[in-house]
Amino acid sequence: MNDIILDHFNNNIKLSKISFKIFSENYYTNLYFNRKINEDKVNELYNILIANSYNIPWTCHSIYDIKNNKKQLIDGQHRHEAIIKYLDNNNGIMNKYIYIWEYIIDDINNPISNKYALELYKNLNNNSPLTEEDIPKNKIVEVLLRLKQDKDLKLGIGIDNKHKSCNSPKIHEKELFELLNKHEYLFSSLMIDVIIQNIKIINMNISQITVNQLYKNRSILSMKEHKIFEKAKTLDFYLGIKDSSYPPAYWIKYLINPDCMIYT
Repeated sequence: MNDIILDHFNNNIKLSKISFKIFSENYYTNLYFNRKINEDKVNELYNILIANSYNIPWTCHSIYDIKNNKKQLIDGQHRHEAIIKYLDNNNGIMNKYIYIWEYIIDDINNPISNKYALELYKNLNNNSPLTEEDIPKNKIVEVLLRLKQDKDLKLGIGIDNKHKSCNSPKIHEKELFELLNKHEYLFSSLMIDVIIQNIKIINMNISQITVNQLYKNRSILSMKEHKIFEKAKTLDFYLGIKDSSYPPAYWIKYLINPDCMIYT
């Protein structure tokens, strides 16, 4: 079933009527600056659906990234999760619809398009208070774009559409953005070039230690831990090993001065 286009605001903005099934399968919620999913809110919306009280049409907004052929929600991620849960638990019933305003951009990794998407996010989410942590910082957005294009680091940064996290040693772009955005106050004085260079220094320093040093709190290493270490060596990327002695939550604290980080 294709989209039913109801209206065009202009050449780059259209309103469509989408079945729940199409919405669940073709739209994604892992745009890195989206808010974290609140399960209580998902369950609240799910209960509306199962109580058959879906009598006010749901409307949300998305961007269509032409280059990457992706449809990413800017708002409505909780409705998306609730609809997926509803379909899973009700044998895929799909005689319900949602209405979507879609904004067409050329490439989310293009700075101009990225800034446009960011402004849409801020404007569309200003109807409820955003915490300081929720508000994407332009500086961190640029850092993430640079890291995703950096020849030394890009292989370790995941951009999978259907997930919001990656298996070690990789780190998902959404995880990395949230990590940098949350801790920006620790290194706010640094220029972008220095931030990226310091991340490279930390990655290089971790690469110099042995597998036993990487998991210094483990008396016996599992096969999985050895495989993670070998994959990290293949990718030359060590920044996403969450269960090691140097997980993202640890090394981020030393981003302002990598020389202070102790490697034993």
